[in-house]
Amino acid sequence: MKYLYVIIFLIIASPVFSNKNAQRKVVDIRKYQNELNLTQEQMVKLKAIYSKNDARLLLQAPAQNWREDVKKRNAIRQEMRKEVRQVLTSEQLKAYVQLRQKQQQQAAIKKQSK
Repeated sequence: MKYLYVIIFLIIASPVFSNKNAQRKVVDIRKYQNELNLTQEQMVKLKAIYSKNDARLLLQAPAQNWREDVKKRNAIRQEMRKEVRQVLTSEQLKAYVQLRQKQQQQAAIKKQSK
């Protein structure tokens, strides 16, 4: 019965979440394009990486508990970041690392303020 509720929730909520995630991904990719000076070819590759990993996150089977789920999602995100790094040049990679550090600091500040 629990799985039925999860399935119903995913069916109802997935368009909302996927649209929100899609908008966030477009913003991320555009931010990377501007800050990292990406080529058109790199943009195409990044969009493919984000799309593939978004699908993996959505299709992931529910874990036994939320901690396992978070662990699986974080592993997918880590793998995605590795793929992104492979697309970048050495100069872009340095800027990407700085950008990620800045994002992590902002997230930590936001988390502390809650």
